[in-house]
Amino acid sequence: MWKQRIICCAASLNTMSKQITIKDCGNTSRFRSSQRPKNSTLTADANGRADEPQQADLASVLSELQSLRTTASLINTEISSVDGLGNKLDNVEKRLTEMNCSVIAVQGSFADLEKNITANAKWLTEAESWIGMAEDDLNCVRVQLVDAAKRIAYLESKTEDLENRGRRKNLRLVGLPESTEKNRPLVGFIQQM
Repeated sequence: MWKQRIICCAASLNTMSKQITIKDCGNTSRFRSSQRPKNSTLTADANGRADEPQQADLASVLSELQSLRTTASLINTEISSVDGLGNKLDNVEKRLTEMNCSVIAVQGSFADLEKNITANAKWLTEAESWIGMAEDDLNCVRVQLVDAAKRIAYLESKTEDLENRGRRKNLRLVGLPESTEKNRPLVGFIQQM
């Protein structure tokens, strides 16, 4: 993009320098040999040199051309330095585009993280409520367990007492063979003995 702008500027500068040289050459009083007016005559001295005014015009044209060449070379060096700057600007533009893409990706990641954090916060709130209900149920079960342990202890003591009372009614007769009472009631058999 920058290169295109610089090249356009260079082309317009080259065109302007060509127009200036053509314009300046057209305004001079020197003519090519084919364009020289027929009634004008060149006077030369013995060594074949042209008149002094014509040489002055030629020298001024040459100096003008040399100054235009130096100006063109300066413009070309500036264009090349600007061209290098354009390359650097293109590189900067590419880097900025890459950074922009990276920033967009990071923003997307942050949005995903925010959604995950919100979902985790909701899940954590639900888990806290479940844990609270479980703790309440556990406290109720502990109370019931303590009550059940007390009841079991009471029932064990009651059972032992009943067993002991039931054994008191049992008599052991030593020396009496088994099944001697046969089909008679035990109380009647013992009374007859």
